[in-house]
Amino acid sequence: MMSTPQITTVMYHYVRPLEKSRFPKIKGLNLKAFEAQIDYLMLNYTILEPRTLRTILKDGRRAPKRSCILTFDDGYIDHFNYVFPVLATRGLKGFFFPPKSSLIDRKILSVNKIQFLLAEISEPQQLKSRLDNTLADFGIQNIGELIKKYYNSSRYDSAPINYIKRLLQHALPDKVREKIIDKLFNECVTSDTASFCEELYLTLDQAKLMADYGMEFGGHGDLHLWHDKCTEKELEREVSASSQVVRSIHGNLKDPFYCYPFGGYDQHTLDCVKAAKFMAGFTVEPNLTKVNNGKILELARLDTNDLPSNLTNKNNPWLELANSV
Repeated sequence: MMSTPQITTVMYHYVRPLEKSRFPKIKGLNLKAFEAQIDYLMLNYTILEPRTLRTILKDGRRAPKRSCILTFDDGYIDHFNYVFPVLATRGLKGFFFPPKSSLIDRKILSVNKIQFLLAEISEPQQLKSRLDNTLADFGIQNIGELIKKYYNSSRYDSAPINYIKRLLQHALPDKVREKIIDKLFNECVTSDTASFCEELYLTLDQAKLMADYGMEFGGHGDLHLWHDKCTEKELEREVSASSQVVRSIHGNLKDPFYCYPFGGYDQHTLDCVKAAKFMAGFTVEPNLTKVNNGKILELARLDTNDLPSNLTNKNNPWLELANSV
């Protein structure tokens, strides 16, 4: 029996020379490690162009053995300053997924304010205490219930970090949540949000230049909200804004790709994304990408952290799986 075609799709976010950056503790991949990872993938995989993946998904053509796809989320300036040169000099192309509010409206996303809060305050427990005090100042009375529900470790985060993220990402009422995020960010990171925005995100002109070289941009929402936690109106805005991003960069790109912020989606999300003419969607399910199971709106991806720092490690389960198909 012929094995199921699978592709190793890798997800990246921040890629920068961390030790030389303003925020060396931001959760990202060091530039040298990224270059080494890309060189290893080039030697051991066939790195597919976005248009090749589109053809495979549309026509049912079998992917080459040991195929790989590169994806980059959130539209950071890292992707223009560091990722783009690495890919372009090697003749490689990848998918990029910037939210509309950061790329076009030049607003700092709440998710990024939270990340830089965590990067600026070295002790998570200290930030948790500061958050709890701020909650009390804003009249939040169910702090004990919030701790009981959200103070637990997750796949990548310790209990205090997971608690901070969940409260500031979605658990608190929207209006209060945004005010608390802004207060902590302004006090702990910077109040000059305009300059910080230009330092953090790539611009529309830079994205168009990357597209001219064959990089493909897809949908990633407007405000980078958890789509499965959105109201119907919020979800409609997130998906509509994603279509605007694609049009602003590529013009009339047929069958674009989508990427769910935080990996959050449900059946209503899938229906909305499909209705907006997006062909396929990437999740954050840590697995190899199956391309012929009829679920092309739910394509799995590996995070760069799922790959070992020493990529020649033969005991890595993802590399073993990839080698077998």
